[in-house]
Amino acid sequence: MFISSYEIARGGAMRTKILFWVFGALAVAMLTSCKGVDGGGGVLSTSAPMVANFDPSVSVVPLPNNILFSGSVDGTLNVTVANPADFTDPQVAMNELDGFSTVAPITTTFSQPLDAATIPAGVRMFEVSTAGAAAGYAVTGIVAELVFGVDFVAGPSPSSSSTLVILPKSAAGAVKPLKANTNYMVVITDALKSTSGQKALPSAVFTFLKQTAALVDLAGKSVIPGLPDASALALEPLRQLTGASLLAASTAVPAVNPAAVAITWSFKTQTIGAVLTAIQAASLADPYATNPANFVAVPAVPSLATSGAGVLDFYAFAQFAATSTGSRALLDGYSAGLFANLGSVVMGAVNLPYYLDEYSAANPNPLAPLSGRMQFNPASSMPNIKSVQQVKYLMTVPNAAHPTGAWPVVIFQHGFTVDKTAMFGIANTLAKAGFATIAIDSVLHGDRTFNLDLVNNTTGAAGSDGVADTSGTHYLNLKYLLTTRDNARQSVADLIHLTRLLEVQTMDVVNNTTGLLAGNGDGADLNIATGIYYVGHSNGGILGTLLASVEPNIKTLVLANPGGVYTDIFQNSIEISPLVNGGLAAAGVSVGSAQYNSFMFAAQTVADDVDPINYATASAKNLLMLKTTPDAVVPNSATNALIGVLGLTQVGIVAANSPFAGSGYVNYISGTHSTFLTPAGTTGPIQFLAATTEMQTATASFLSSSQLSGQLAPSVVVTTIDPAIVQ
Repeated sequence: MFISSYEIARGGAMRTKILFWVFGALAVAMLTSCKGVDGGGGVLSTSAPMVANFDPSVSVVPLPNNILFSGSVDGTLNVTVANPADFTDPQVAMNELDGFSTVAPITTTFSQPLDAATIPAGVRMFEVSTAGAAAGYAVTGIVAELVFGVDFVAGPSPSSSSTLVILPKSAAGAVKPLKANTNYMVVITDALKSTSGQKALPSAVFTFLKQTAALVDLAGKSVIPGLPDASALALEPLRQLTGASLLAASTAVPAVNPAAVAITWSFKTQTIGAVLTAIQAASLADPYATNPANFVAVPAVPSLATSGAGVLDFYAFAQFAATSTGSRALLDGYSAGLFANLGSVVMGAVNLPYYLDEYSAANPNPLAPLSGRMQFNPASSMPNIKSVQQVKYLMTVPNAAHPTGAWPVVIFQHGFTVDKTAMFGIANTLAKAGFATIAIDSVLHGDRTFNLDLVNNTTGAAGSDGVADTSGTHYLNLKYLLTTRDNARQSVADLIHLTRLLEVQTMDVVNNTTGLLAGNGDGADLNIATGIYYVGHSNGGILGTLLASVEPNIKTLVLANPGGVYTDIFQNSIEISPLVNGGLAAAGVSVGSAQYNSFMFAAQTVADDVDPINYATASAKNLLMLKTTPDAVVPNSATNALIGVLGLTQVGIVAANSPFAGSGYVNYISGTHSTFLTPAGTTGPIQFLAATTEMQTATASFLSSSQLSGQLAPSVVVTTIDPAIVQ
């Protein structure tokens, strides 16, 4: 699933890294107790002053914070770490980024419990302009004020009443990602009070930073009695930055009185999408030379000599699959008439540039695929090609001619832990609608696992069992956050290259009337004149959101059961959360602890560049999303978040708006996470047949209406009127 069982099994080894992280500079800012120079330990006194904790000397600072850029020479974060080469340390991973998350919590701590009723008046947030990295991102002006309850909400942490948590969400719970590569400033005034009525006050250290005069003289000596020269010198740059922030805040409408400010800080969000955009641009400029991608010629008859490549009618393919895998699922489905609209299956391959580390004779380190990451030339967002991988594909073609003489093509992308053969769950429906369907494995799935054998497939324990680890085992893990992010980047890059190759290919391997091998030579099999279509399930839906945002020729797509905000999935999935939390528990990190929150903050920050929540530009496409309520794998909260940023309209019985012209989503209240591809349930193989039929009918209808209109005007159609299936 989302976390490698190998990494769970290695919990003891991971514990050192997690503990180092949570007691590092960033984590202290998220402590749910108020320790340090301002708060004191032990039980909080409700009669004491309410101080906004701040002391950089002991790493007590709000988070995220531009202070953590201090000393950077390349524009990336510069958190102090024990070993800059240790990429198992989440702080090291974060130091590869040019900013913070657009959706992760923003936190700061106080010495007393917070009165939640005073938070709206006491917390203000602004988009700001700055003087840039060389000037420490000194704030130069207010661009816009964010509206409490509309753009963000804030409240006491569920685990600590003295910790303020700010979330980029509306009061209704809709996720409102901050802008990428943008600076923001938080200002907290004395309108914020403790539960005993005490106004928020600045800490002793922050009081120094609010001084209008320099803390040192021209000789570098402290001018503040009792403040050592070294401390004054260290604080003076922060005083100048704070002064710039207070000056900018005083120009807001209504103005912020600097005397009322308990604490203020600014932070920059990271750049989003630059790598995928660069890959897409390079592939568009030259599909072959710049990126060594191409289709491998497909022989007529598959054999051992052709590594299984070739063309078979569907029945022969089902027999071939039964022989090679031992599973009769396709044969049984064929006998039941489930594949009556399929002519042939094309088994081929594409050569794709690989930007990650492979396990091969040339690179005989089996752990390389688990720890490698993309490498870049200076000042470039285009990753270096490390190898060229021959990636197998499956393509189904209908057994009936298409009016255009060639079939429009759908790229299908599977979910976590399965593989490209999942396409057979919907290929027949797409063929009935006149579409060919092509699928490849995601990174470290299916045929692309490099035959790694690092875990016991029965117990999940670390160590070889003589059998290759199952599909997707190592796709996501908690140990190497950058690798996890780049596995998703590579998977989208593969889809970009596949899209480009489909545009330029002249494949002619089957007869365009029958879909069979005999009688080919009648022209190109695929019609890409109106663009290429996309269907993705689960992680395939997540990847599809990213693909659609950077690839102009993916104009119409159907996303089934995707989600946004990775840490929402990690923490709230019925099936996935126990795996994640169990792995962290084995490392000594309990749910809700400061260590847990710190790790999730790092995980979300690193994952931001591949989180679909940050790719709302996909909303410009023709998009149908399918949601199942409830969903035990991708929680509805994550799907709802993505629906919100994409601005999709609900279509169905409640809305009573079917057919609906344009993009939308349908909420199915019958079925499971997998019902889109299989009607099976706990009570039998066809428990959710009605729901599966409705989901796939809606998919085919949406694609067909788009194809008929030249991908200009699709319609979402709900065919059932059964309120037990569709809401």
